[in-house]
Amino acid sequence: MLQKHNSLVVFKAYGEEEGSAEPGAQVPIHETPEFQEALKAELAKAVAAETGGLKSKNSEILAEKKKVQDQLNAILAQAEDEQDQAALKSGKMDFQALLDKRVNAANATWQERLQAEQAEKEELRKVADAERGKLKQFQIKQLIGNEALKNEFFQPSAIDDLINLAGGSWELTDSGELVSRDQHGNVAMGKSGRALTPKEWIESLSQTKQHYFKPMPGSGGKQGTGGNAQSMSREEWQQKLMLGSAQEQTDLFAKRAKGEIVVG
Repeated sequence: MLQKHNSLVVFKAYGEEEGSAEPGAQVPIHETPEFQEALKAELAKAVAAETGGLKSKNSEILAEKKKVQDQLNAILAQAEDEQDQAALKSGKMDFQALLDKRVNAANATWQERLQAEQAEKEELRKVADAERGKLKQFQIKQLIGNEALKNEFFQPSAIDDLINLAGGSWELTDSGELVSRDQHGNVAMGKSGRALTPKEWIESLSQTKQHYFKPMPGSGGKQGTGGNAQSMSREEWQQKLMLGSAQEQTDLFAKRAKGEIVVG
């Protein structure tokens, strides 16, 4: 059989189909194995692109579901008793009601702990105040005792009585100064018009607490030459010593030794 194709003469054997590929004819590209493989690959990519978002969304949904389930399990685990769990499962109690209940319980527990801590702090404060009070009393007694021992006539054996007496009328300020107060809480004043000093207070006790002091030399009936001895009280004598200069104090002791001054 003789056929013409594109100005070419092709001889075909009898019986060959009309649509069969002619010898030497080029195969269409879309029918090649390479094209088919590439097409399958592109289709796979397209399918993956289309379904990838769905898979990602599905993963998010599963993660959120797990999170909700975990929260539910946590709430159920924290339920106070089986009744709460049963109420949650049956729908008789919603999550908000349970959360409110838990918040109130936690708040009550917190309040109890806070009150306990405040009570403990108050007890510690009282203990600290008591210790500070003891320390101040010790300092007061030490300062008063040291001042008393500076007085040459004071009996060391009377120190305990003196510091016990001082504890009721003297206080130590925050600046470390000793202040004496009267029964009305006012600052006690000395003869100079200023606040009473420990030294002046101790000297004043010679009139009311004579057993706190030693007998003074020259006291009694000893008279100076010609009977002109000067008599003065123990308080006056100590006042003169306190206000006098070093030379005046030396002269006073000399006159007392000679009997020119009698202290009684």
